This record gives sequence, structure tokens and C-alpha cells, in this order.
Amino acid sequence: AFLDEVAAGARARADGASDEEDEVLRERRRAWPKCKDKAAECPLWARAGECAKNERYMMVQCALSCASCEMQDFATRCKRDPNATPAVLPGQMDEMFARIETSPEYARYAPRVVSRDPWIVVLDEFMSADEADEIVRVAMRDEGVHFTASQGTSGIDEDGTLIPTVSSYRTSHTNWCEDECIDQPAVAAVRQRVVSITGVPDVNHEFPQILRYTHSQYYNEHHDFIGEHSAMPCGPRVYTMFLYLSDVEEGGHTRFTQLNISVQPKRGRAVLWPSTLSAAPMEQDVRTHHVAEPVVRGVKYSVNLWLHMFDFKSANKISCTG
Repeated sequence: AFLDEVAAGARARADGASDEEDEVLRERRRAWPKCKDKAAECPLWARAGECAKNERYMMVQCALSCASCEMQDFATRCKRDPNATPAVLPGQMDEMFARIETSPEYARYAPRVVSRDPWIVVLDEFMSADEADEIVRVAMRDEGVHFTASQGTSGIDEDGTLIPTVSSYRTSHTNWCEDECIDQPAVAAVRQRVVSITGVPDVNHEFPQILRYTHSQYYNEHHDFIGEHSAMPCGPRVYTMFLYLSDVEEGGHTRFTQLNISVQPKRGRAVLWPSTLSAAPMEQDVRTHHVAEPVVRGVKYSVNLWLHMFDFKSANKISCTG
């Protein structure tokens, strides 16, 4: 909607590109035969200054109009720094979970180990009721318009972006906590708490994904590991910290399908589990497949916090995280 407004403004300033602008685009096409704009409005958006204002989107989606053709190539744009520091070395995952279980430093979160191989730890008092309620209020700002149908992925596009899909496999609604949401006090406190517990720096975290499940909504069996991430600068998702923001009268459990483990939603509770192996933290641990059971009564608000092996946020700025 925002880019539609920009395009409308650009049309008001100019009915079309000048002959000089047309020639510039023709020259770019000759130099980069495969370079293209993915939206018809790209020239208008570029004229309105969006190449600089909205670089993350425009440099890939409007590469021709923004003179960023070389960046449309995933291999060029998304090389991982060979000196990038991994967040988790072999064996450190076991050390972290053991520390959560035994160290007095983490007793305040009331940790319970429900599985040791693979590790799954429930933190019954991860956050206060006030913090949980505040995050829900932030998510529901503007009458909840920031929630949209949750998406999955169906492969990777030629420019390295994951192809989003909406299907009956996942029926919840999602609110990505960015912009004015990410630095709200309760959100910031939770983010710092996750850093303190896991030792994974905040730059390696995806933006919090706030979820809303209403009556009968669910997410069928899935795994948080996305194979395509392994070749991206961010590397794979190593950990999931899943937060419950509300009590649910009935249903809505997180069930680990291969482990016969089910966690009931409870406001303030969190669950921490790995998506990769302790001995080989770049490789998927297939045992942590899970489902979000249908909500029978009530509304389930929750948050996914996904922690990557390498810097996620810098890679995300240049559309290198899918």
C-alpha cells in the first residue's frame, strides 16, 4: 500500500520517463541482459527516490530501475564472509542447555528439562504477565491490522529469495515485529534475555514473529530448519525460543511429534529447542519436528524467536536471508 502511494505521487510529478531515462534503461538492458524489474511500477518508485529509501526491497525487485543489476544475482550479493564467527561451535549446544539446567543464574526462569536427546527445555517463568500483555498490546496496535495470514515457503527464486505460500497447512496469523515494534520496552527486554540465556548475539536473531491462533487454527507438522539458509550468509536456524503470551482454555499445545512431548500454552512460559545437532551445529536435527495443535477454546498469542549461526540482520538488509 505504501509503495502504491509512492507510485501515485510519482505519476503526479511526471506522466512518464523522459527520453534520456528511457535510453539509460536501454543501456542497462544491453549491459545486463538478464536484469529486470519485477514490478511494472519500478520506474515510478525509482523516480520517487525509493531506491535509497527502501533499499532492501528495491535493489532486488527493481534492479533495472535502481542500477543494482549486479545485486540481483544471489551468488554475487550473498557471499558469506569466510571470517564470519559462528555462534555455536560443536559441543557448545550441550554446554548451554546443561548450564540452563544447573546454574543458579537461570533458576529465576524455572527451567524444566523435558528431553535431553535432543534437548528441550521449558522455562515456566521466562517473562512476567505484564511483559506478555504488553507484547500483545504492541502486536494489536492499529486494531490488529499488522497481522496477516501466516506463510510457508515453496522453494527459492532465481534471485535467492524464498517463495512464500499460504495454504491450509498453516492457518494462524503473523505479525513480524520490526520498525516501531522491535524496540518497545517489553520486546527489547525479552530479546536481551534470549541473548543472555543462549549466548547468541542479537544480530543473529530473526525479527520476532508474533502469532495469533484463534478457534480451530493450527500449524501441521513442520521443522524450523530451512535448508536454503545453509548457503546464505546467515546460516541455518540453530535454536528456536518459543514464547507463550496468553493462557489458552483448551488446545493449542506445541507437540513434538517424534518425541511424545507436548507443551501447554501458559502466559509467560517459553520453550527452547535446537534445530541442529550439537556435534554438527550446521546440520539439521530431524527429531525436533513439531506441530501447533488446533486451538479449541480461547486465543493463543505466541512468539517465534529464531536464532541463526551467523549474522542475520546484516544479511537481511540486502535480501540475503530468503
